[in-house]
Amino acid sequence: MCIRDRTRDDDRFVELEDRAKMANDLDVALFVSIHLNTGPSASASGVETWYAWPKPVGVALAEKAKLGLPTGQRFVDDRGQLLAERVQSAVCEATGARNRGVKNKGHLVTKLVGPPSILVECGFLTNTEEAGRLVQAGYQGRVARGVANGVFQFLEEALADPMFGILQPVKPEKERILSQSARAES
Repeated sequence: MCIRDRTRDDDRFVELEDRAKMANDLDVALFVSIHLNTGPSASASGVETWYAWPKPVGVALAEKAKLGLPTGQRFVDDRGQLLAERVQSAVCEATGARNRGVKNKGHLVTKLVGPPSILVECGFLTNTEEAGRLVQAGYQGRVARGVANGVFQFLEEALADPMFGILQPVKPEKERILSQSARAES
């Protein structure tokens, strides 16, 4: 397993697709993308964590093969949501920040990475009070500890059960969503 702490070492932009490709090429156990948020209102505040479900068919099939699951059997990979829930809870607990919740959206850095992947918005730069905390080393340390604690909790659960978050067979409501997704990508 490879651990990589960042996608870049300088202030150059790395395309989102390239970040996802890096994670997939490195065969990582999970992917966490750390961000700072902005909002239309200066009063917006708090932490939110995003995951993507369902993932594109090609991404899901590659992950399914990596997991050694039979090709003819459908499956639902809820590990991204489970990772997001653990990290969101741990970051809010560590920082006391407003909990804006776990959200499902196809951000490219979560959608295109096969393993469990999340995007953590650690606070709002457009909120003067929150921006002041975000530049403090102590607060940054609490955010980092929260992310790490959530990741460790997820990994402990996954190590105890190698199929943690992998649902087989698929529940009827998720089967309907998977069918709609597959038709949309055709």
